[in-house]
Amino acid sequence: MKGIGTIEKQAKRAVQKGRICLPSTVMFLFLAFFSWLNEILDLPHLLLGAPRTPINWREASIETVIIVFVGLFSVLKLIRDMTELECAEENLRKEKQFIDTLIQASPAFFVVIDAEGKTRMMNESMLLALGYNQDQISDHDYLTTFVPECDRAALSEIFEKLTRYHEPTLNENRILASDGRELLVEWHGRPVFKENGQFDFFFGVGIDITERKRAEQELKEYSERLEEMVEERTKGLQEAQEELIRKEKLAMMGQLAGGLAHELRNPLGTISNAAYFLDTVLSDADKTTKEYLELISSEVRRSEKIISDLLGFSRNEPPHKEDIPITELVAQALERHQQPGGVELFIDIPDDLPSAFVDPGQIEIVLANLVINAYQAMSGGGKLTIKCQDIKGKLALTIADTGSGISQDNMKKIFDPLYTTRPLGIGLGLAVSKNLTEANSGSIEVKSEEGVGSTFIVNLPINK
Repeated sequence: MKGIGTIEKQAKRAVQKGRICLPSTVMFLFLAFFSWLNEILDLPHLLLGAPRTPINWREASIETVIIVFVGLFSVLKLIRDMTELECAEENLRKEKQFIDTLIQASPAFFVVIDAEGKTRMMNESMLLALGYNQDQISDHDYLTTFVPECDRAALSEIFEKLTRYHEPTLNENRILASDGRELLVEWHGRPVFKENGQFDFFFGVGIDITERKRAEQELKEYSERLEEMVEERTKGLQEAQEELIRKEKLAMMGQLAGGLAHELRNPLGTISNAAYFLDTVLSDADKTTKEYLELISSEVRRSEKIISDLLGFSRNEPPHKEDIPITELVAQALERHQQPGGVELFIDIPDDLPSAFVDPGQIEIVLANLVINAYQAMSGGGKLTIKCQDIKGKLALTIADTGSGISQDNMKKIFDPLYTTRPLGIGLGLAVSKNLTEANSGSIEVKSEEGVGSTFIVNLPINK
């Protein structure tokens, strides 16, 4: 397929040749005919009365033949040139029709904007996307009609750049559809100039990238969500791994604690019996001796408490659940340990609360441990508040103190076995409490602020 520029040149040459050849041929035929008449009729004799020149028929015949042949050649030359002109015009028409078909059938957007900013043409794809027809867009100002206000200044600069530097441009801007929708289009712009160098029009080819940009944004958001999901999943796996390690430690500690408890209970029993015997036979002993005997008995009781905690930690007996009022559990836990001086106790448990469905002995140990910890945290006095309420089918028992609180660094380790911040503690109370609560289908939550106090929430099931 020839270029349209080549066909236009051919058409111009054919027109020029026709313009030159046609008058020349007519003039030549006229002169030839006039010469022939002069030979035959002797025009000077007829028109001016001059003496008649004798006719040379041979020369006249030869001249006549020459004139006829020259005339025929000129006519044939004219016909050929006119044929070339018609062929060039036909080729130009076909080429323009072919290019117009390509533009109109292309899925890309084509737009032509004149020097005054008026829209001269849009192809079918662009008209269909915007919801217009050709009559509705012709001679309308392109910027104010089809470009959102926020993009007009930038696009004006691009138009100015096209006319100033005569170079194609690549940019993205939004265009307005007839129904108010905004389409994001990637434009390739090029200026077109006349032969004299004067600017003629802008020619833009665009690709609708609205869906592509939307997909890229969705992909970006999904990638961000995926990173968050991976981070959450990794965190969950780490927590699960930590929990597995904790349970393995608990299992090992349970086995060790059980063995140690049995091994220590017998010698402690012997020491306790010996201290009792000495206290009986030495009834008249001095004060210092009696103080040491009492110290031995006190330390034996403390050691037995540690052994009981070790046994409680090592036992893995299933709970024997029954319905029991939460007030009864709290009362039994408070009776096990005397309230220290300087500590105020506030209890707020409604009478209409349903009973907890738990093992009373195990949950009593849990509550007793929490109460002891609260007392120890308020060595200088404070307030212990015990409340309970029904939240979504579970009893939420809150034990709050105004003690020293727990630091953020220690919050993650308070349920680990053998972890303690107290000089006389062994770090089994909270570990045992967590295990027993979870064994009864419950859970323990803790909130604490250093220097303000701690709040433990024990969630217990209800028999439904």
